[in-house]
Formats: sequence, C-alpha cells, structure tokens
Amino acid sequence: MKGKPYYAADRHRWRVGWWDEKAKKWRLIDKYNGNYMPCTAFEKAKNGQYRLDEKERFIPNKEKCQGYKLAQKLLALIQGRWEQAQRGECTF
Repeated sequence: MKGKPYYAADRHRWRVGWWDEKAKKWRLIDKYNGNYMPCTAFEKAKNGQYRLDEKERFIPNKEKCQGYKLAQKLLALIQGRWEQAQRGECTF
C-alpha cells in the first residue's frame, strides 16, 4: 500500500494520502481520532525569523511538529490494517 504524510500549507496542517487500489485513486485523510493534525512547529532562519517557501508560506519543521508525528502514526495504522485485510483477518 502506498501512502505518505504531506503538509497542506493553505490549511497549516498535515494530511495523510494513500493509494486506494480498489478504487484506483488517492484518498486524503485530514483527521486522526476526530481531530485535525495541525502544524505546531516551523523552521526558523539564523536571524530568528520563520523561513518561507517560494509562495511566501511557512515551512514546517518535521522533527518538532506534533501534527507530523500524528500523521506518521495514522499512516502506520492504515498500513497495518491494510496488511490484516490482505491476510483476511479484517475488512478494509
């Protein structure tokens, strides 16, 4: 199963995208346990200002961000459930 967490800069939060093989399209998940996965940390430059990308948006700091950790955890749960479904232990 293909999937990855990625940053939705327009919403300042993380999403998990995964490939649905049955429907043949990408699925997006914004919430984990009913809550959004907000970006809680941004990269700072040497002068103390936040770094911006080419579209003047904040760049997230993956190592310190709680939302990124939740997105990784959600992706791991999805992958685990997918593997169980492949073995016939549950439905996905």
